[in-house]
Amino acid sequence: AIWNSGDQLFLRDLTAGTSTTVSTSAGNWGNDVAPNGDVVFWGNGYQIFRYRAGQVTQLTNDSDLWNTYPVTDGTNVVYRKHTPCCSEGTYAIVMYDAQGEITLAPARPQAPGPGPHYQVNNGWVAYTKAGNDGNLQVWTRSPGGDLRQHTFFGTSSTIDALGAERVAALAGLDP
Repeated sequence: AIWNSGDQLFLRDLTAGTSTTVSTSAGNWGNDVAPNGDVVFWGNGYQIFRYRAGQVTQLTNDSDLWNTYPVTDGTNVVYRKHTPCCSEGTYAIVMYDAQGEITLAPARPQAPGPGPHYQVNNGWVAYTKAGNDGNLQVWTRSPGGDLRQHTFFGTSSTIDALGAERVAALAGLDP
């Protein structure tokens, strides 16, 4: 389990009953923990960091854009990359894996958030991407890198869940 107290981020091993301070300068919410204990968080100049086996690694290094609200399954890290706060911003959905940074959905005016707009599970990524008409459609990226659009509606779609059973079902959907 993870939680914040202001900008301090803590990891609790529920089996061992121990707590660890992951960061003293983390974003105050919108951070995530994977089943393997990896923690991803934003902070320090709106960059994304991963805590793994006692080590913190900075994953992004942007000077003009902010990186916030990461999610992870212990393999992939997905987050939003956007213009700085409080003006008419644009938001991309980006994935970080062993190869580096990959843009899944290019910048758009709709602000995506973890859950309805991007999720990860067992190497799979579900995300929303604007179609030619501006409506958001649901896409997936397989562990092998295959991209597939799953919705084709005239209104925007969001993601409900990307569970282990849903991955298999979603991958087999016919448009």
